[in-house]
Amino acid sequence: MIKNMDFNSVMHSNVGIIYAGKTFVITGEFSIPYEEIVKEIESRGGAVLAEVSSITDYLIIGEKVGVTKIGAAEIAGTRVITVEELQMS
Repeated sequence: MIKNMDFNSVMHSNVGIIYAGKTFVITGEFSIPYEEIVKEIESRGGAVLAEVSSITDYLIIGEKVGVTKIGAAEIAGTRVITVEELQMS
C-alpha cells in the first residue's frame, strides 16, 4: 500500500539509476566536499572521470574553474553544469 510507504523511501528507490551510463568530470572549488559529490554520482549509477574526453557526458564546475577543462568540454561537446544542476538531495 503506497499510503503506508515513506515518501523519501519511494523517491530514493529510483534515484540509483538516474545517472546510469553517464560520465562526469568535476572541477573547481565547491562548498561541499568533492568526495560527497563523487559519492552522490556513483550512488546514482554514474561514473566520475579525471579528464574530459569524448565519452564525458557532464563537466560539473564550481568556483575558480580553469579554462583547460571548459575548453576540452566545448571541443568534446560535453554539457557544462553546476553542482546545483546535478540535483543532489
